[in-house]
Amino acid sequence: MHKDVVAQKRSLNCKWGPMTMQDCAFLLKLVNKPTFDVTYPDLLDGKPETRKFYVGDRTVPILRIREDDVYVSSVSFNFIEV
Repeated sequence: MHKDVVAQKRSLNCKWGPMTMQDCAFLLKLVNKPTFDVTYPDLLDGKPETRKFYVGDRTVPILRIREDDVYVSSVSFNFIEV
């Protein structure tokens, strides 16, 4: 059996802390596209890189509801290089 490496793709695991429902909606709308460019500090290359990514599964657990305000405890998803 032989294994040829065709490409090395990056995957960025990102998580944000508590926020309002409005802030969460804003963040999720930013990544609601098939693909987009992300600039991030690439630790392998040791410098900032801009690459094309798509978003994997999104996780948004609700923290609490107070009167008309809804808060989420965190927002997390993976950026996966195209």
